[in-house]
Amino acid sequence: MLTRRTKGIIAIIVVVAINIIVSCARNSNTISDTNDTQEESSVGEESNIHEEMPDDETDTALSNTSESLTMDMIITLFNEGVLGDTDFFTYDNWEREDLIDGALNDTYSFYIYYNDEEYQVGLSYSIEDNELVEVYLSRISDGERCLLYSTDERYHTVDSIEEFLNTKTQISDWLTIELPEGYTLSEYDANVGIGWGGAYIEPQAYDVQGDDTYGNYVIDWTMSGCIGRLYVEPDDFLFKNGMLTEKQIRLWNHTSEEKVTTLAELDKPAILYHINHDLYTAGDIGRLEEQGISITPEDTTSDYWYIFFAEEGESEAFYLALDQRQFTRAEAIDIAKTVKFTQSQSDENVMKAVPTEIFDKPVNDLDGVSMKVTSASPTFASLEILNSTDLQIRYGDYYDLQVFQNGEWYSLSYLIDDWGFTAIGYDTIKNVPSEFGINWELFHGTLSAGDYRIVKNISDRKENGDFTTYYLAAEFRID
Repeated sequence: MLTRRTKGIIAIIVVVAINIIVSCARNSNTISDTNDTQEESSVGEESNIHEEMPDDETDTALSNTSESLTMDMIITLFNEGVLGDTDFFTYDNWEREDLIDGALNDTYSFYIYYNDEEYQVGLSYSIEDNELVEVYLSRISDGERCLLYSTDERYHTVDSIEEFLNTKTQISDWLTIELPEGYTLSEYDANVGIGWGGAYIEPQAYDVQGDDTYGNYVIDWTMSGCIGRLYVEPDDFLFKNGMLTEKQIRLWNHTSEEKVTTLAELDKPAILYHINHDLYTAGDIGRLEEQGISITPEDTTSDYWYIFFAEEGESEAFYLALDQRQFTRAEAIDIAKTVKFTQSQSDENVMKAVPTEIFDKPVNDLDGVSMKVTSASPTFASLEILNSTDLQIRYGDYYDLQVFQNGEWYSLSYLIDDWGFTAIGYDTIKNVPSEFGINWELFHGTLSAGDYRIVKNISDRKENGDFTTYYLAAEFRID
């Protein structure tokens, strides 16, 4: 995870990626939401798997067996490492998902019941060449998902399907809370919050007009409240004398926020904000008015008290949101005082990353382009990239943390199954350092004493759109 303070020009790379999030969260942010430097192909016509066939003919042509795919079959294919070589269309229970305009991949799904739970096995095929590029498994009841197969080796697949199937996140794994009479906390849902899961406080508080094509909102913004989890960088929250004094991270678009006060006597350092969310875009309101549906100004937004809980040096934070129409400031603070956290992050990260495979690609072989570590701790490093050439050099958020052992550099393992990097690219400016930070505590835990380095891939981009990939490495030592 990165905190970007680059002086370069940010260039957004348009990608379609699958986000896998902590405990394999289903949201958006979460199956591997990255592809930082890789060029994407232009959108082509529909995959020729079903070229020029109506849907019913496609179904008949592809399903040439009466055998249905089962979870036991998926487990066997995964354990044997042959998911990528499997012709899934020989099974008869697949469904084709609607093709989204501009999508690079075509998606098919199997909906399977296993141990009283419904699961989705999702298949993503490249429209350009019909290649199976990803297979993921999602639990319908809570939105948790994990990656089973990917052609992009930077995306980490789950180690064990059985562990995923037998593990369900509960809010009680994080915290307990006492709610007033008439309010209930939903079960854990991976879609709640900013991509890292949470739970709703019911009942619903705001009614958004129109069908599901209307509304500039997420469900969180319409409930009596919610609890969410965040993964943060060192400067996302500011602390003074152990107190949480400022939230610097920007979490939502179409939202205004105002700091109210720092809170004491809670189970973790906390801070109170008043946050206002837009429930409609201006275009939504205009279309509704054309249909004779009038939205009063006070109904176009929702207002919440947000209490953020964070501890200095930890990469995990939480928040409690409560509807301002139902709870006063004092009532919101009283509810926040009932929140008790059930385990600390330090307990979760007892497991340490271990060396996996030797990194044997050449590094630092592009003259005039360099990377160095300016400071480092066991969980964080500040770096800068310097381009002293006229080349158009671009880099992204992806990095590989490596340890030096027995004369070789080894990539370190990941402590979570659903890691990924933001799909963004950064252009460098000649002779101007591009500065950024990397916090690896969530991905790799706390480093012990030793010699380490960070490797990042960069691209030398040509005017015709072609590019060449190079690798930069910057070494550091933890004493």
